[in-house]
Amino acid sequence: MEAFDSFDGETPEEPLLAPMHPGWVRWLPCSIELFRVVPHLDPFPAGWWDAVQSLDDMERPETQTDLWSQPVWCDPGDIEEWISTSQQDFAHLDPDLVEQQVRDAYEHSMQLRSERIQRLADMCARMEVPVPHTRRDLLEFLIAIGLYRRIEGPRSDENWVVPQLYINPLDILPLNGDESIDEATEQREDYEELCVIALRKLGGIEFGQDTTGDYTLPSDSERVRVSIDQIAEHAEIPTPVVRGVLMELQEDGHVKTGAELKSVPFTQEVDYTVASALLLDYPNDWLAPPEHR
Repeated sequence: MEAFDSFDGETPEEPLLAPMHPGWVRWLPCSIELFRVVPHLDPFPAGWWDAVQSLDDMERPETQTDLWSQPVWCDPGDIEEWISTSQQDFAHLDPDLVEQQVRDAYEHSMQLRSERIQRLADMCARMEVPVPHTRRDLLEFLIAIGLYRRIEGPRSDENWVVPQLYINPLDILPLNGDESIDEATEQREDYEELCVIALRKLGGIEFGQDTTGDYTLPSDSERVRVSIDQIAEHAEIPTPVVRGVLMELQEDGHVKTGAELKSVPFTQEVDYTVASALLLDYPNDWLAPPEHR
């Protein structure tokens, strides 16, 4: 039985997140986050997620749900709830202005959500695999396209799986030439966002907010002392990619440093001056799906 030599049969007390290529955040439904949570990176029973759901139901017995039948796309919620919550959070602002801003944001989010759903459906048609609608469908989809691998378990009636979410979408999706170029460009933007978030978080930089709710920083730039491998670990992307992103940001004038970035050791801490405008471009603390940004 393949790959069982490295599995000792004991599950760590705390689950972990399987490495995932950031490009899949744009392609896959929100429920992919469930299948990033694994007991370990060795083979494990597909039924392991049932146990995780059971623990969640014990904490919230009033909202017990069937894990596998849940839809793969997030429910954006009712627009009126969005408006009510925002008007409470920004009670000092004109409620009509807040309502209009929320309606605009909601419409934009729903448009992006619809585009993502259609884009995935189009790719499924090209790959000749069923469009996933439930979480069970999604796991089968991940197995079908190679982002999870199914292997025979110790018992003949038990399926075990291994995560392979780290594979680049460019190596799996049937993209044409122009689409491949677009995907490579979007991946470059993903890497930039992850690196900038890491610079902000590792530098302990905290946003303020003005009277309209927009994020602010006190000066035109912020200073951060950090190494490339620290950024890579936080961003969960390879160190050579981080080096490349930093060099491009330096060339564009968004990041300044006295170090020679093309040759500085990955482990060496370096002082960076980061433009506040760049930091403010990426206010999230993680790489979120387009409709959640």
